[in-house]
Amino acid sequence: MKRTHETDDFQSDASDDEVVSDDFEGDDDEDVEDDGDEDEDDDSEDEAQDGPPAKAAKLDKKLYKPPTANELNTLKEAESLFQSNLFKLQITELLTEVTLREKRHRQMETAVEKLKEVLMSLPSGSKFEISDQKWLKKSKVKVPIKQVPKITKGHFNFLAPCSVKCVGSFALGTCIKPSVHVDVLAEMPKECLQAKDFLNQRYLRKRALYLAAIATHLQTNQLIQDLKYSYHHGNHLKPILIIHVKGDSGKPVQVHLHISLPSGAFKPSRFSISQSNVRKAWFQQTEQEEAETEGSDLAATPVYNTTVLQDMMYETHTECLQHAQDDTLGVREGIMLLKVWLRQRELDKGYGCFSGFIMAMYVAHLLDCRKLHRMMSSYQVMRNTLVSLATTDWVTSPPSMCRDESDPQRPSLPTFQEHSDIVFVDPSGYLNLCCNLTHAVYRRVRHEADLAIKCLEGTEVNTFETLLLKPVPFVRKFDVCFHISEMEDVRKSVPKLQLEDSLMDHGGHYVHTCVPTLLNLMEKALGNRIHLVQPQLNACPEWGITEKAPGPESVGSLMFGLLLNPETANSIINKGPPAQAAEAREFRELWGEKSELRRFQDSSINEAVVWMTSSLISKRRQVCFKVIKHILNRHADIPSCNVHFLSHHLDSLLHLPKPKGDNSVYGTGEEEHMAIVQSIDQLSKLLHRLDGLPLSVKSVQGVSPVFRFAEVFPAMPAIPANIQTTNASTGSEFLPYPDKPAPFYVPTMTVMCKLEGSGKWPDDLEAIRRLKAAFFIQLSQALKRKDPSFFVKVAPAHLDVLKDGYVFRLKIGNMREITLAKMYTSPEGTMQSHDTEESRKLQIEYSARPKLTSALHGIQQQYNTFSGAVRLVKRWIASHMMLDYIAEEAIELVVAHCYISPAPYTAPGSPMVGFLRFLSIMSTFDWKTQPLIINLNNEFSKDDISDIQKKFTEDRSSLPLMCICTPQDRLVGHWTRERPTVPILQRLVLLAQQSLQVLQQQLQDDYINADFKTIFRPPLDVFDLVIYLKTKHLPRQHQAVDIAMATKLPTRESENTWKRLMPVVDYDPVQFYLEELRAAFGDLALFFHDKYGGATIGVVWKPRAKETRPFKVLDVGGCIVDSSTSNSDDVLLKVNMDAIIADFEVLGKGLVTHIKKMKSKM
Repeated sequence: MKRTHETDDFQSDASDDEVVSDDFEGDDDEDVEDDGDEDEDDDSEDEAQDGPPAKAAKLDKKLYKPPTANELNTLKEAESLFQSNLFKLQITELLTEVTLREKRHRQMETAVEKLKEVLMSLPSGSKFEISDQKWLKKSKVKVPIKQVPKITKGHFNFLAPCSVKCVGSFALGTCIKPSVHVDVLAEMPKECLQAKDFLNQRYLRKRALYLAAIATHLQTNQLIQDLKYSYHHGNHLKPILIIHVKGDSGKPVQVHLHISLPSGAFKPSRFSISQSNVRKAWFQQTEQEEAETEGSDLAATPVYNTTVLQDMMYETHTECLQHAQDDTLGVREGIMLLKVWLRQRELDKGYGCFSGFIMAMYVAHLLDCRKLHRMMSSYQVMRNTLVSLATTDWVTSPPSMCRDESDPQRPSLPTFQEHSDIVFVDPSGYLNLCCNLTHAVYRRVRHEADLAIKCLEGTEVNTFETLLLKPVPFVRKFDVCFHISEMEDVRKSVPKLQLEDSLMDHGGHYVHTCVPTLLNLMEKALGNRIHLVQPQLNACPEWGITEKAPGPESVGSLMFGLLLNPETANSIINKGPPAQAAEAREFRELWGEKSELRRFQDSSINEAVVWMTSSLISKRRQVCFKVIKHILNRHADIPSCNVHFLSHHLDSLLHLPKPKGDNSVYGTGEEEHMAIVQSIDQLSKLLHRLDGLPLSVKSVQGVSPVFRFAEVFPAMPAIPANIQTTNASTGSEFLPYPDKPAPFYVPTMTVMCKLEGSGKWPDDLEAIRRLKAAFFIQLSQALKRKDPSFFVKVAPAHLDVLKDGYVFRLKIGNMREITLAKMYTSPEGTMQSHDTEESRKLQIEYSARPKLTSALHGIQQQYNTFSGAVRLVKRWIASHMMLDYIAEEAIELVVAHCYISPAPYTAPGSPMVGFLRFLSIMSTFDWKTQPLIINLNNEFSKDDISDIQKKFTEDRSSLPLMCICTPQDRLVGHWTRERPTVPILQRLVLLAQQSLQVLQQQLQDDYINADFKTIFRPPLDVFDLVIYLKTKHLPRQHQAVDIAMATKLPTRESENTWKRLMPVVDYDPVQFYLEELRAAFGDLALFFHDKYGGATIGVVWKPRAKETRPFKVLDVGGCIVDSSTSNSDDVLLKVNMDAIIADFEVLGKGLVTHIKKMKSKM
C-alpha cells in the first residue's frame, strides 16, 4: 500500500516556527533589499556630561509641529474604525508583504524596457492567407488558438508593433505578490488589418498569428529565457504570450504580452452587444459563406464582440484607473487588499472569474459615484467596497461607468441584460466588463462580501487572519462537491440544450457554452435547497509555443459545489403547483416522469416529486444527488454514471454490519443516538415520579458522548445473543466464557442524577459514598416496584439499569463532595481549601461535563451534521491509535468551533466538510501563542475575549499545551490539562497536515478510483514494536476500518431474554490488557491502540528506556548490566528490552499472537 503519512518518530522536537500562509511568502531573495540608509544618532546632547547640566536650550519648534491631516486621520482611524490597534498594524504589515519591493520593481522595469526595444525592432514578414500557416513550420511554433472551423478568409502579414506600453496592475502600482507579472500591450499596426476583419474570427485569428510571429522571432533572442502561451482569464479566444525575460538579478521577469487594436481600426458600434459578427454558414461549413451584411435573423454574438472590444479599450481602461488612483495611496492599497481577499477565495482565476481588474474598475466606479472618497484609507476603501458589493444587486440594478449619453448607437442597459447574466458597463458604454461572469460566481462574490462584513462587525477573534490570510479552498467551502467526468457528454448536450448559436459565439468551446445553462438548470431544480451553486474556477493553462492550444477536451472534468440550505436541503419531496394550475405543465416539463399527483395532509392535490422513502438521515442527505443526476440526465443527456458526488464517501466508516435476521438498517448512527436520547428521556420521567425515596430525584443528565451525539458507534437498540460466547447459568446476568470468542461489545452510558437539597449529608467523603450506595439499593427497589420488568444491577458507586436494550449507568452527583475534597488541615491546625486532583475530577464529573453535554447537544439540534463530523474526527484519531492520549471532550470542542465560529466559511453542511475543516484547524492553528476560544451560546463579550487573551499571554507557561477556552472553562483546562503531551500534539498536527493534503487531492482529482479510507490506515513503521492480537477476542472487530459490510453480527436475542438477564457490559479484553501494560511499563513505553476494532497495539519506547543509568539496588527492576561499559569503574544498568517484550507476551497470553520489532526503528 502506498504510504500517505510521514513516519517521523513521536519524540521529534517541537518546531517553534509559525505557520505562514503560502500566499504571502516572499517572492525570493531578490525581493529582499537591504536598507542602506540607516539613521545615525549624531545628537551629542544625549551623551552623558561630566559637569552640571547646562541651561535648558530653547525647544526646537520643528520637533513639535502640530499633527498633519494624514496623521490625525490615521489616529482617528485606529480609534474608531478598527477593532484594535493590532488590526491596523496587521493591515500595514500585510501591505508591506504583498507590495513589490522597490529594488525588484526597478529590475522589472529595466527588463521590460529591453523587451520593448526588441519588440519594436522586429522585422516584417510576408503576406499569407490566414488559413495558410505553412510559414510557421520551420520554427515549429504553433498558433495559440483552436481554429474551429479551420478555413476563414483574409490575409495576414506581420509588421512590428506601432507601440509597446506597460499596462495593468504593475503599471498602476496595485500588483500583489506572489506571482507578480508585467502586462505589456503591443499595438497591432493598421496595415495588418482589413475592412472585414470584424467577421468570423478573422481579427482573432490574426491576433493569434501575430503572437505566433512574435514568438518565432523571440525564441532565438538571447534576452529571452522561456516562452509560453496562455489564455487571458481562461478565454480561449484571447491567447497571450508569456515571456520570461532574463533579469539583472538572475531571476527572470515574467511578462504577459497582450495585443491591442489601433485607434479607429473598427467602430465600437460594430461590436455592440446585440450585433452578429459570426456567420452560421461559415461556422458550420454547410455552404458558401453568407453575404456579409446584417440581417434580422442573425444570432447575436455577445462573447465574441466583447472579446474584440476588450482589445480596443485597453488604453481607455488604463486611463480610467490611473485617474482614479492618482495621488491616492489609500485607494491603491484598498484595491490591493481587495485583490488579496479575492485571491484567498479563489475567485480571481480562470474563465468567468471576478478578476482583480473588475474589482479595480468597481472601486473607480464607486469613486465616481461618490460612494468612496479619495481621502479614505485602505481599510475604508476595502470595507465600503465590500459593503457595496454585499448590498447592491447587479442583476436588477447593473452599474454603469458611462456618463456620455450623446451616442444613440450605444446599447441600453436592458439590451445588455438581455444578452448577459451580469452587467457592469465600462466608460465607453459599449463593453460589458462582466460578460463572461456567470450569475453563480457573482452570487458567490456577494455571499463572500456579506460574510466579510459580518466578520468585521462581529466579536470573532483574529478577524484580520480570517478575512485576509486564511485561504478558502473550493472543497472546504462547499458542503457538497460533484464532478461531471466526461467532457464528451457535455459536447453532446449542446443540441439538447439548444445552444448551437451560443456555441458559435464561444468559438466552438462547448464547455464554456454549456456551463451557464447547466448552472441555471441546477439552480431551478434545487430551488431553496441551496444557497449557492458554483463551478470551480481553474487556473489558466500554460503550454509551450511548439504545442497545440488546449481545447475543451483537455478540461478533464467539471467540478461544481453546492452550499446547502440546512433547513430544506434534505426534504424528500418537491411539492409543485395544484394539478389544474397553469404552472403545473411547466413543473411536469421540468421533472418529467418523476412528477406525479399526490394528496397532502391539508387535502390539497398537487404535482409532486418524491425522491425516496427512507427515513435514514444519511440517505436523506443524498436527495440533492438524486435531483442533480435526474435533471442533468433529462435535460442535458448527461448519464448519471458520469456524475460523481463526493461528500458521502466517508459515511461507510460510521456504518455497522447488519445483525443476522434483522431487517433494520443502522445507517450512520444518527437514528441510534436519537433512540437512546428518547429512552433516557423516558427513564428520566420515571425517576422523577418514583415514590418512597429518602430524597427525590430533581434532575437527570446524560454525560456520556452518546448524549452529545458524539459516540462513534452508538449502542444498538437491542442486545445480540451471546449464547455461544457467554454463560447464563447464574440466572441473573451473562458472563463471558474464557475460551470462547469475546461477546458483542455492550457499552454503559453514564447518567448523572442530582437529588433534592438536604442539610443532613455528612461532612466526610467516605460517609457520603456509603450513603449513596444505600440510596442506589433503595432506588433499585423503587424501580422494581414501579415496573417489575426492569432489570437493575447495584454497585457501590452506581446503578446499572437495562431499558429498551440499553444499559444506563446511574450516578449521583453531590456538589458537597467537591467542597470536602478541597479541604485539608494546615500545619497550624486550621481548615483550609485548595484544588486537589480529586476535587478537579469531581468538578469535571458533576459540573463541567453535564454543562458541556447540554451545550453540544444544542449544537447538534442547530446543525444536524455536527454528529457525523465529530464522529468522523474521532474515528480518524482512533484509527491512528491516539484517542487515549487526547480527551474526547477536547476533540468535540474543536469540531464545535468549526460550527460556532466558521468564518471565513459558513457552518459545515455535510460531515465530510466538517471533518476537512477540523483537519485544517489542527494543521494550522498556533497552539503555542493563541488560545482556541469557543464562544458557546455567545456568552463571551469582546471584553471577555480581550481579558482571556491578555491572561493567556501572561500565564502561558502554566497553561495547558492545547488551551481551549469556553464560557464554563476559561483558562482552567478541564479537558487538556494533562493531555495531549508535546509529542502527541506534534504527531496529531503532522497527521492532520498529511491527511488534509491526501483527502483534498482525492476529492479534486482522484475521485473515481480513490480509496478514501487511506487516511484512516495508520503507518505501523512509526512504532518500535507492534503487538498483534487475536481477532476472536476483539469484541469490537465489526467496527474496524476495513471490515467488510457483508460481515454479520450475531443474531439478536429475543426481547424476553434481554429483559431477564443483564448482558456483559464494558467487556473489552484489549482495554484490560492495555491497563496492565500501562500500569507495569508506563514509565518505559507508550502504548497505542484503536479501540474501534483495532487488531494491533503500537509501542513506542520512552527516552528513559534507551538510556543507561548508575546501579542502584532499588532501581534494578527490568534492567541488566550494560556490558559495553565493563571496563569502567562504575556499573551501569540498561533496560532489558528482550525480557520486557517477553513480559508483554506473558501478560497477553491467549490474546497476543506475536510481537514484531519494526526494523526501521530498532
